Amino acid sequence: KADALAGSMRCVEQNVRRYVDVLKFRGLRDAERLLLALYKRFRDRKDILKTKRGVLEFSDLAKGAFRVMCSPENASAQFLIQSGISHLLLDEFQDTSRIQWQVFAQIAQELLAGQGLSDQGTVFIVGDEKQSIYGFREADAQILADVAQELGPCGVSQIAMNTSFRSAPLLMECLNHFFAFDSAFPSHRAAEVDGKLVNDVNGSVAISPLFESTDALEREAAFVASWIDASLNGERTVYNRRTGFTCPCGPGDFAILYRNSTHARHFEQALHARGIPCQRDEDSGFFARVEIGDMTALVRTLCFPFD
Repeated sequence: KADALAGSMRCVEQNVRRYVDVLKFRGLRDAERLLLALYKRFRDRKDILKTKRGVLEFSDLAKGAFRVMCSPENASAQFLIQSGISHLLLDEFQDTSRIQWQVFAQIAQELLAGQGLSDQGTVFIVGDEKQSIYGFREADAQILADVAQELGPCGVSQIAMNTSFRSAPLLMECLNHFFAFDSAFPSHRAAEVDGKLVNDVNGSVAISPLFESTDALEREAAFVASWIDASLNGERTVYNRRTGFTCPCGPGDFAILYRNSTHARHFEQALHARGIPCQRDEDSGFFARVEIGDMTALVRTLCFPFD
C-alpha cells in the first residue's frame, strides 16, 4: 500500500516544498523593500548632513567631476578646464571606474580632436589589467581594452610593455611557463640595456605541495618556515644595494605575503617554532595599529574636550 502511494507522496512533498519556497521568497522581497527604503532614507539624510558640513566622500568626488565635465549646463567650466590642459597622463589605469573614464574621456577627446595639427595635445595611458585591485571602488579592468578601441580612430596606438626592469630572468621564465596555457597572458622577459641584464640578481623559485586538508594553513605556514630556515642555514645570499655585493641572508631579508591578515598568526607561530624572529605591522590586531590609535585619541578628545 505504501509503495502504491509513494509517487503521490513525493508529488505532495514537492508541492509543499515549492509552496514553502514561495513564502520564503515573498518574505525576502518584503525584507528587500524595507531595507531599500531604509537605505534611501539613510542616503538622503547623509547627503543633507554632508552638505551642511561641507564634506565629501571619495564617491562624491567622482560624481562631482562627472557633473562638471559631462553636463551641458557646465560648458563654461569645461572650457576653462580644457584650456589649461595640453597633455593627459593616466597611470594605473586598470583601477579606473567607468564614471571616472567619462570625465577623462571629455579631456582626451578634446585633446585628440586636432589630429595632425602642430599644437595637438597628447594622451598617454598606462595600465595592467592583471594588477587591478580596486573593484570595491567600481574599478573595471576591462576598461583598458575598451578605451584602446574607443581612442584608436583618434590616432592613439597600443604599445605592449612586456619587459620587466625589476624581476630576475628566472622568475620571468617561470611565470611564462606556468601561464603558457592562457593566451591572454603575454610572454614577459627581463630587460636588457646594451646587451646586459638590468637586473642580473640570481633568483629562485620554490614550489610547495598543494595543501587541501583542514589544517592546510598550518601546513602551508610550516612549509614556508622550513624553507626560510633552510635558506638561513644554507649558502643562500642576497644582494646588498648599499654595498653592491652579495652577503649571507638574515631573517630581515625575508617578507611573507599572505592572503588575509587572519592567516598571519599561523606563519608567525611556524617561524617562532623554528626560532626565527619575525615582526608584522598588525602585530596586536587592527585596533593596535598606529593610525587607528590616532583616530581613537582624536575621537576621545572630541567627545571629552575637558578630560
